[in-house]
Amino acid sequence: MLVSFRLTDDDRNAIRNGVSCALLLERAGYALDKSESTRRDLKYRRGKGEVIIVNHEGKGWWDTGSERKGTVFDLLKFLEPGLTWRATCRELGALIGVEPAGLKYVRTLKPSDGRSVAECWRTTRQVRPGSRAWNYLANERCLPEAVIRCAAAQGILREGPRGAAWFAHHDSAGIVCGAELRAPGVHMCKANTTKTLFRYVPAAGLRINRMVVCEAAIDALSCSLLDLKLEERRSVYVSTAGGMGPHTVAAIQQWLGEVSQDPQAELVLAVDDDEAGDKYASRLAVLADQDDVRCYRIVPGGNAKDWNQAVQTIVTRHLQAS
Repeated sequence: MLVSFRLTDDDRNAIRNGVSCALLLERAGYALDKSESTRRDLKYRRGKGEVIIVNHEGKGWWDTGSERKGTVFDLLKFLEPGLTWRATCRELGALIGVEPAGLKYVRTLKPSDGRSVAECWRTTRQVRPGSRAWNYLANERCLPEAVIRCAAAQGILREGPRGAAWFAHHDSAGIVCGAELRAPGVHMCKANTTKTLFRYVPAAGLRINRMVVCEAAIDALSCSLLDLKLEERRSVYVSTAGGMGPHTVAAIQQWLGEVSQDPQAELVLAVDDDEAGDKYASRLAVLADQDDVRCYRIVPGGNAKDWNQAVQTIVTRHLQAS
């Protein structure tokens, strides 16, 4: 008589509490991206376009290139889809108590001071000519003064500690819930960030029925400079902050629902021109199709991977020619 394998509740809890998702990723060849990880969210990468976020103190995960997420059990099945349930439990049971290498780095990170991102945002300063954030955006990122001023005037760009440029993400109530931080050597999100969308409207006044999706706030600003349809004055340039988490997806779906009855509405995919960008584009196209909104992709020219790289190339060539 065959008896089906069953995992007791005690054993299930022991595995969930004793095996970190980070450990499975490290064993599968993923590496911790220290520059973009926080104590709350660890970003692991493997190859092009393979990015998985570990959260809930190692007990949860989600794949930025799809809608896959779950517990350590789900992660092992994701990494090794051929495993049986019995083999999955046996392999995880053998890993109870083994510490992931990335945990040593996480311990060096300063814990959050408990303040919300909105509270931290209120302590930031205006970006002004000559400030560190201004100089970084204008000189290193080659953004024109008019774009920097426009973003600052919209309340989506501020200057934080050590001169970092802060780009705001807002929740459905209009409250700042997240921030992308950029400065020399700084490429991360503020601790406790909830990623929704960074939204930049270069020409306010008309009804927005065209959303241009980029992977970073600086790319969104840069894309607005090179987009051939900018003169139509109906576009919002957004950033997902390099991921497609549930709050980002919800924000895009909400906008698509609002414009779904407009025959001129468009979702424009301006993600990076690489393998990861291909995955983002595929997911975004599915969202647009669900609301029957026209969708197409644009890419930066000149063999640039992203839109800011394209802007920097254009500025450099202009300076060399002058």
